[in-house]
Amino acid sequence: DCKSSVEELGLYEQSNDINQKLIDLFIEFNKRKNALNMEKQNNADKEKYKEYIQLLKSNFNLILTGAPGTGKTYMAHRIANVLTEWKPQSENDKNPYVEMVQFHPSYDYTDFVEGIRPTQDENGNVGFEYRRGVFMDFCEKSLQKYDATNFDDAYDKMVSELGEGIKELKTPQGKKFGVSLNSRGNLRLHTGDELKAQGVLTRENIKMQFSGVPVYKWWKGYFEGVVEYLKNQYNLKQEQQNKDQNFVFIIDEINRGEISKIFGELFFSIDPGYRGTKGLVKTQYQNLIQEGDLFKDGFYVPENVYIIGTMNDIDRSVESMDFAMRRR
Repeated sequence: DCKSSVEELGLYEQSNDINQKLIDLFIEFNKRKNALNMEKQNNADKEKYKEYIQLLKSNFNLILTGAPGTGKTYMAHRIANVLTEWKPQSENDKNPYVEMVQFHPSYDYTDFVEGIRPTQDENGNVGFEYRRGVFMDFCEKSLQKYDATNFDDAYDKMVSELGEGIKELKTPQGKKFGVSLNSRGNLRLHTGDELKAQGVLTRENIKMQFSGVPVYKWWKGYFEGVVEYLKNQYNLKQEQQNKDQNFVFIIDEINRGEISKIFGELFFSIDPGYRGTKGLVKTQYQNLIQEGDLFKDGFYVPENVYIIGTMNDIDRSVESMDFAMRRR
């Protein structure tokens, strides 16, 4: 499926100009060679880390220990790639099913799970709002019904072409509304015959709603109108997500953080026996979660989320590692 004659490649020509077909062939060759090398590496990793993968599948949580510079973080990523069955096209490709954070003494519950964060509106007024931490966001991502890998590309194209005016759109029921771009890259919603500003559809919430995670309850029609526009104009694809897809959360230097302060009530939820909705817990900021949110009735760690920690075992902070975390 990738053939060219010697003449087509310009190998008989005496010109100093490089033939475009030769360039295309060279690029395609390197792409396939890299893909083959990645496949070989993945197969080798499956055998090399077989014991660790089996432990992780049975316990959901695994901590890799060792002296500094022994490749714990590298190994964690290799294990994660095998467990998620991800096949990169190049060494620079990022695994969309893996997230990594590094603990440190100042890291806390609001960074990891949820909390109140300062915000600033378009007029410069400072306020506070509820924000999810990186782990709660990751767990929500693992429950998405649809693959949203090309969402950012489609959204960025829309943003670059919106300009300063109001773009008129329609809901699935044919109701007219408008959107415009605010200073933070989100969409300002305009409704009614005069298209008055009514609120903001944030990039993150549009992406979540598109992925099958309900965020908007009353503005569903406006959301669907924006998504339909992204599909028609910017080739946004809504492909069904693999229900059995594994996700891996890597915590680098897990012993450097104050574990009980960071995890809070999640010790219960990460326990292998309480994964999924049977491990539902009320979080500290439960009363601030909006109606229609996936975790409105309580937070839980999905059964397709695995946790890998790395720990420097010659650091003195290991001595104070929370026993509840050690057991899990």
